[in-house]
Amino acid sequence: MYFFVYSEYKKNYSIKVLNKVKGSVNSLIGSKRNQVFEFLFQQSQSPVFILSPNQNWIDLNDAAKELFLLSSDIPFHEMLDKESRNIWFDFLDEVKTHSTASCQLNFRPKSQKEYVSSTITGYYDPEVKELFFCMKECKSLPENNISYVDFFKHAKHGLILSDLAGTIVDINHQAEDYFSIKKEQVLGLPVMHIHLLFKESTKEIEAFYQQLKVNNFAEMIIRRYESNNTEKYYHFKTSFNKVNNLYVTVIRDESEVVCLRKKAAHTDSLSTLGQLAASIAHEIRNPMTSLKGFTQLLSQTVTGDGARYIQVIENELNRMDEILNEFLVLSKPTNRTKDIVCINSLLNQVIEFMQPQAIMYNTVIHDDLSEMEETCILGDSYELKKVFINILKNAIEEMTSEGVIRIYKSITFDNKVKISISDQGRGMTKEQIDQVFLPFFTTKQNGTGLGLSHAIQTVEQHGGFIEIESELNRGTTFHLYLPLSTVGNKLESNSILLNSPSAR
Repeated sequence: MYFFVYSEYKKNYSIKVLNKVKGSVNSLIGSKRNQVFEFLFQQSQSPVFILSPNQNWIDLNDAAKELFLLSSDIPFHEMLDKESRNIWFDFLDEVKTHSTASCQLNFRPKSQKEYVSSTITGYYDPEVKELFFCMKECKSLPENNISYVDFFKHAKHGLILSDLAGTIVDINHQAEDYFSIKKEQVLGLPVMHIHLLFKESTKEIEAFYQQLKVNNFAEMIIRRYESNNTEKYYHFKTSFNKVNNLYVTVIRDESEVVCLRKKAAHTDSLSTLGQLAASIAHEIRNPMTSLKGFTQLLSQTVTGDGARYIQVIENELNRMDEILNEFLVLSKPTNRTKDIVCINSLLNQVIEFMQPQAIMYNTVIHDDLSEMEETCILGDSYELKKVFINILKNAIEEMTSEGVIRIYKSITFDNKVKISISDQGRGMTKEQIDQVFLPFFTTKQNGTGLGLSHAIQTVEQHGGFIEIESELNRGTTFHLYLPLSTVGNKLESNSILLNSPSAR
C-alpha cells in the first residue's frame, strides 16, 4: 500500500526521525501499529493518507480529512492539474525504482478554490512496498497561473474552437452574446452552423472556406442584420493550432469601424465631386450660354417640326444647367444665414408646390400638420425646402399606381423634431439603402443621383440625420431628424400664450 505525508511533522519529528522510522516500518506496522503508528498518523499536523496499490483510499488522518474533504469515489490524481497528473504517475515509478525522489505537484482540494503548489519528497521500502511522502513549501498559485479557462470564457472578442472535422468543441461568452445563442445549443454542431446566421454574405463565406482549406488560415468581414434591422459587421479570423489539433476562430465586432470607413468614403467622394464640379463649371458654362442664345434666336424664326426640335434642345440645356447647379451646391455649399424656420409652414409650402405633380401621378398627399402645434428650428429655409421637395418628388415618382403619401411630424425624447415622409412605392433593398446617399447612385432612368446627396449633406449641416425604412413592394419611409430651436420654440410658446383667451 502507499502511505503519504503531505507536510512536515511537528518539531519533535525531523527528517532524521523519519529516516529512523523508515528502518523500523515493518515492526511498527503489525502488533505495534495501534500504539506507535496511530500516534504518528493522528498527531501529525500534516495531511497523511493511505492508498492501496490501485490508488483507492484506505485511511486519512484528521489533517487530511480537513484539507481534502474527500468522498470515497474521487481518486487523488483527479485533484491534480493536467500537467501534474502526468508528473504524478512518473513520480510513483521513480520512487519505486530509486527508493527516494522529489517532485512538484499542483493540486486543488475540494476545501479550496485555488490550486496549491507543493514540493514532495518520497521514500520507498521495497520489503513491504510502502511509500512515505513529505510535502514542503505549500503555496497557493495565482489565478492567472492556473489555466487559460477564464481567459477563454471572458475574452473581449468572440472565440470558437473546432476540431479537424469542423465540429464546435467550445465557444466563449462573447460569441454567445454576439449571435444570441447558448453554448449547449451549438456544441457538437458543424462550425458552419454559425456562418448560416450570415445569409447576406454567402459568397464571402465560400471564399473563406476555400482559403482555409488551402492555407489553414482565413479571414473575412461579413454582414448581418439583427432582429431590429440593425446592420452589424463581424471580422472572422481562423487559424489552425498544430499543438492541440484545433481550429481557433477569433470574432470581432467591426460595425463601428466599417461605419467610419463608409463615412470617410462618402467624404472623399464629396471632395472629389467638388473638384470635378469646379472643373465642369468652367468648361461647360461658357458653351452652354452660347447654345442657349442661339436656340432662342432660332426659336423666333423656325416653325413646325423645327420649333419642336428647338424646344427639346432648350429643355435639355435647362436640364444640364440644373445638374451643374447641383454639382456646385454639393461642392461649395452656399453660406446662408440661419434663421428661425417654422416646420409646419415650410412643409405646407412644399406640399402646395408639389401638389400639381402629385395629381399627374394620381397620388394623394396626406398630412397631419393642421393637428400639430407649430415647431421651430434654426436653419436655412431655402436649403431645407429643397430637401423636402427632393424627397417628396422621389416619393411621387416611386408610386407605380395611385396611392397615398403621408407626411407626419413628432417630437423625440432628445429634443428633435422628426419629419416622416412615407410612400407606397416599390421600396428598396438593403443594398440600395446602403448606397442611396452616395453621389451618382440612382434607380431612375433619368435621375442624376445627386438629390439625396444634397439632402443628407444639408440635414447634417443642420445638426440632424436621416433614417430610412423600406420594404420591397410595400413602400419607403424617410425619417428626418432636426434639432429644435430653444429660442424659436420659446417665442412660439410666448406667442400662443399672448393670443390665448386667458391672456386677453
